[in-house]
Amino acid sequence: MSLRVAPLRAPVRPAGTRPTATATLVTVAACLVALVVGAVAVRSPLLGGILAALALTVAFPWPVLVASLGWVLLVRPGAELVNVELGGLVLTDVDAAVLLTVVAALVVAVWPDGRPRTLTGTVDVAPTVLTSADWLWVLAWPVWLVARAVLPEVGTAAVGSAALVDLRLLEAFLLLVPLAVVVRRRGALVVVRGLVALAALASVIAAAGAVALRSGMVGPGELPVVNLSGAAARDVRPGAEIVVVMAAVVLLLSRRVAGRARPALVALLGLELFVSQTLSMILAVAAGVGATLLAGWNKASLGVRLGAAVLLLVALALVSGVLDPGGRYDLAQRSEQVSGQYRLSEIQTMTAAITETPLTTLVGPGVGTELAFAGEFVNSVKRDSHDVYLTIALKTGLVGVVLFVVPLLRAALRAFRRGGEVGRALAGACVAVLVVSLTVPWWWTVNGMGAVLALYVATAAYGNRPRTTS
Repeated sequence: MSLRVAPLRAPVRPAGTRPTATATLVTVAACLVALVVGAVAVRSPLLGGILAALALTVAFPWPVLVASLGWVLLVRPGAELVNVELGGLVLTDVDAAVLLTVVAALVVAVWPDGRPRTLTGTVDVAPTVLTSADWLWVLAWPVWLVARAVLPEVGTAAVGSAALVDLRLLEAFLLLVPLAVVVRRRGALVVVRGLVALAALASVIAAAGAVALRSGMVGPGELPVVNLSGAAARDVRPGAEIVVVMAAVVLLLSRRVAGRARPALVALLGLELFVSQTLSMILAVAAGVGATLLAGWNKASLGVRLGAAVLLLVALALVSGVLDPGGRYDLAQRSEQVSGQYRLSEIQTMTAAITETPLTTLVGPGVGTELAFAGEFVNSVKRDSHDVYLTIALKTGLVGVVLFVVPLLRAALRAFRRGGEVGRALAGACVAVLVVSLTVPWWWTVNGMGAVLALYVATAAYGNRPRTTS
């Protein structure tokens, strides 16, 4: 009886698994060598930092993608940590984070994927992808913005033009690349939970800032992730507040997103709404929850109905001045204060410029248009307003407003009909964003636009899922 010995063979890594730790270390080493050589060759610390960041991105794409995307959404516009002038153009850490996020997404896209898992350890097995129609709708407005920038200005109201400032908003649409990659690789639920986690982080920052400000540990000031007001109200405004609005609606309407952590997260976000003292956020959350429940009352659980009813009653009591007469949530009182009159003055001036002629109404005076505001509450040259829709109409007319709003509405309706409980919650978040944009200009920033695009991607993906009644 003879024994047959099988020939030795090198182990073959199964297709679809990740590279080994050795391969990762080799990649990092190669990138670091390139970093040293490049920095020495040109004697540029800036280039050295760029190469180091790219090295980390190639070696660890997922952590860089998540951290960079979170930083883009969390930093307050105008309070960036780093400002560098290159060729007359001011670049910030947010610009660098956008670039790193895109590079990380491209690395992930070509990186062999292992077993299906999400960043939270759960699996979203239902298909969540973006269709060609989703892409066409979301890219329609930026294409029109570029086209309108090429066309001549119309009307006589403009006193200046800064087209490049407005066109810089297009940078936010680069975030569609990493967002689409995350949805494709990990599922739309991960994007939703990521937004909730970011809102929780912003709430923690707000709470810590409020304690520090009121205790005298720190004084009023503007920091990259929070603004500590020196006004009598001592309000604290963290970055990513538009994400707080989205997450609050989602958590109130869906139990699946956060599971057992839901009550704690709702309380945490409620604390942020309290310390920020922003009436617009309260109204937006109430509108998003209320509209969703009215449209799908029979689909919501009894617990969701009761919780939403309590929220709406509290919001109504605050807005009407029953709970806090004359306070910052009293709508009648706020409308008579400087902030309310300031917004009214903006509306009057911008409406006059937009409706000057039928052509200005249709296509807007032009991208980069600046207007002279002359009044008791606003006396300066401005290129935008607190009302996002007026700003869009000023730059791109009613055509732009339609192309700006319809993609989010379309995604919300499809998610409401086909996305189950989470889909309906995302639809409510879309309503909240549309409402808050009437009085707060978060959407008209790279940070705010990036957050809305994240909501759009998750909502559109849920709208493409197989129809469900859950």
